[in-house]
Amino acid sequence: MAQASRSNNVERPARERADRSLAWLDTAILALIVIATALELRLVFHLNINWDEFHFLSRIYEYRSGVLTSRLQTLHVHLFGWLPAISMNEVDQIVAARSALLALGIGIRVLLYAIGRHFLTRSGALFAVLAYSSFSYVLHHGTSFRFDPLCSFLVLASLALLLSERPRPGPLARIALAALSFALSMMISLKSAIFLPTIGATLGFVCTRDSREDVGALRGTALFATALAAGFGLIYALHASTLPSDAPSTVAFVTRVGSSFLVFGELFPRSLFLLQSLSQDTIIWCALAAGAALVLQGLQLGEERAKRLAFLSFLLPLAMLVSYRNAFPYFYVLMLAPAILITGATIDAIANLLGPRTRASGALVIVLALAVFASGLRFHWDNPADQTLVQRQHVDLVHELFPLPTPYIDRCAMISSYPKAGMFLSAWSLADYRAIAEPVMQRVIEEEQPVFLLANSPGLSAALATRPARQPTAHRLLDEDARALRSHYIRHWGVLFVAGKRFVFDPGAAEQEFDLLIPGPYTVESPVPVRIDGVVRRPHAHVRLDTGRHTITADGASARVALRWGSSLPRPEQRAPERRIFRGFRYR
Repeated sequence: MAQASRSNNVERPARERADRSLAWLDTAILALIVIATALELRLVFHLNINWDEFHFLSRIYEYRSGVLTSRLQTLHVHLFGWLPAISMNEVDQIVAARSALLALGIGIRVLLYAIGRHFLTRSGALFAVLAYSSFSYVLHHGTSFRFDPLCSFLVLASLALLLSERPRPGPLARIALAALSFALSMMISLKSAIFLPTIGATLGFVCTRDSREDVGALRGTALFATALAAGFGLIYALHASTLPSDAPSTVAFVTRVGSSFLVFGELFPRSLFLLQSLSQDTIIWCALAAGAALVLQGLQLGEERAKRLAFLSFLLPLAMLVSYRNAFPYFYVLMLAPAILITGATIDAIANLLGPRTRASGALVIVLALAVFASGLRFHWDNPADQTLVQRQHVDLVHELFPLPTPYIDRCAMISSYPKAGMFLSAWSLADYRAIAEPVMQRVIEEEQPVFLLANSPGLSAALATRPARQPTAHRLLDEDARALRSHYIRHWGVLFVAGKRFVFDPGAAEQEFDLLIPGPYTVESPVPVRIDGVVRRPHAHVRLDTGRHTITADGASARVALRWGSSLPRPEQRAPERRIFRGFRYR
């Protein structure tokens, strides 16, 4: 007895030291998560704003002006209606929205940990949160002003509510609240539907686990389905009541989105981005694969089958990589949100293999954690500069030149507070436009009279080049539309073009006729006097021209002449930057 007592006295300090060591490991991983999240604050201000973030912002202005008609995937206009009060500059407004989404990102990490603790040890759950915080595409797009961060939070909230074992609210109330959270996510973006199988598997596990509390699989499923349908219908009705009554058919919108959602006949349509991620986040992908294999092995052995099935179901959204048309880097923010927790199973397996309280397991886990953290630091290293500078310069210049809302042409409603003329120039919209093969730009210019143009898409840039360049297939404009743009706009600064005409006169050249579609004041840019509609105009003179046909001649002189909209519109003194206004997704 005395010998056993002495033995216990010897072992107790060893166990206490091991526990302290394990606590230190969790604290260290948590510290890395905090640092990784804090570093994201710089990215909020410095990362290039993608074109669809401006489009997302433009929906808010459409709602404010009463022209928003889409009832689906526009719910964010109520959540971010405060943005126009932040600044006159759209870049500042998006940065403010990103800051709010960074705060939401902290909530995403808390929810990931809470969900992970139902399946993993503390170390495993923390490692998974660190993996999410260090994943390259999450760093790039985790605070982007898009659907994905909002939906990630709401989907995770739904899962956390389902899995919660707190006595209050009760299990039935939690199921109803989870359904409402998921309904809200579906209203923000229909692509949240990819989590329905995951929700179903988790609900099945929860109903089995809580059967002693009289939940039951059938009753729980019926409650969730009813609350989901009722919640979605109620949110939809409330949102629709704030929009014009002549909104287009919702059924037609869902049909169109659904028909282009998947690409059949082509595996991994966005394989380039997947391969890029595999090379940048190799350790995370390896931990994810190993964790999936370990959970699957336990399932085959019949261990906690319902629980393991629910955990494995977190991987199901990854199947979208096989055929989803829009599996761009920003989609990983949503798709990986629950799936990343599977990496924690690898950490727990290491602890079980080497011993949960051994220095070897702790050392290996911290090495992996540091390697994952370092991969995230590499993203910061590769993106040190402020990538919004060119965008800010152009937005500021537009507001300086056109202080009142002025119609314009561009790709994505970059000047969101002004009325955009013409269609939204996404690759999807342009594919439909080319299939119809009907020129539209001449009509847009005639009817909406856009005074300026931002050549912020490959198609617009190529169409307006001094020497017309070959346009990228996905963004190509019809030849007639490219000619219409070249005929009515001239470069002002950077990618900013304004309404105008260019002429070349040789000695003895005849009078030239031209059609003007955009009326207003024009400045004569010429080294010699010119005669417009029979009236002599000196260099730098201001002349008001109406729509219609006009004549111009240089009276026999040799000259290059331009008519530029506006009364001597100023230009920045510095040379226009050569960097692209949108950097795209290949950021390395």
